[in-house]
Amino acid sequence: MTLDPKRIPLGEYYTWGKSPRLNSPEGYIAYLKKQPRFRGCLLEGLPQYAVIIYDAHVTELLTRLGYDVTEYTTLQTGTSTPNVLYHVSPKNQYPAFLINRGLPGAGGVTTQAAELVALGARYIIHVGTCGLVSEDIEAGAILLSEGSIRDCAAVMLANESTDELALISKPSKELASALKDALTASGWSFRLGLGYSIPIFYLQPSGLIEALVNNTIWSSETPQISYFEMEQAAFFETCSLMGVHAASLVVGSDRYAIHDGELIHSFEADFDQDEAELAQVRSCLSVFKHIDLEAYTLT
Repeated sequence: MTLDPKRIPLGEYYTWGKSPRLNSPEGYIAYLKKQPRFRGCLLEGLPQYAVIIYDAHVTELLTRLGYDVTEYTTLQTGTSTPNVLYHVSPKNQYPAFLINRGLPGAGGVTTQAAELVALGARYIIHVGTCGLVSEDIEAGAILLSEGSIRDCAAVMLANESTDELALISKPSKELASALKDALTASGWSFRLGLGYSIPIFYLQPSGLIEALVNNTIWSSETPQISYFEMEQAAFFETCSLMGVHAASLVVGSDRYAIHDGELIHSFEADFDQDEAELAQVRSCLSVFKHIDLEAYTLT
């Protein structure tokens, strides 16, 4: 499905999609490497694998994964905004990897993804939560993204011209396929799903959410949308623009449904979110391990 740029917000940005990009993240990383706090090559030789995760308690997650405090280094790379990275050592045949504590929305994730690439990351997986708009998805099921309807940030990042205008930002086919294999092997319930990127969490317009639940957002051509979240589309476009592999796993934190003509919102409480997150990250590490062992060839 294609869109008329005159009918979408900031559609004119597609006019400049193929123009050169300014303000590269490599410039900021080069600046950081000269700062006294990063002397000793802390920002050199970092892993090519990274997870951007939306969890305020990353050290607890690392403990549950079996890592102790001697097996990771914490890096504070932000200046105007706090940006925390954990450089995690190899363990149990898993390669070294980075965990970046996620900043919400397109502005956060695109900045983080771009800087991770400038630091050497080539395979980046977004791990987070979402709002479900389908009652067919069971509580606690992991959703492996097949793509996300674009928000304005993704429009600005799309490397397209008006005659190539598309609706959906997509992950790396190869990395998503590898994650599908890992999730299948894990035994955890998962689904493939199409998302919708919306840049706000609170005060969402009810008309939009109702249209997502009813799948009437545009027309009969609109593909079935399973969930919405804040980062995927812009994240996929950033990684595509920078030539690296990206994929995303989310799990429903809340759900929207229409009962007796009324839009109902509820938080998901019938599953252990910490265990679901553990399954998500273990699947990421399994994929990194297989790439490292060349069981998967991702070009």
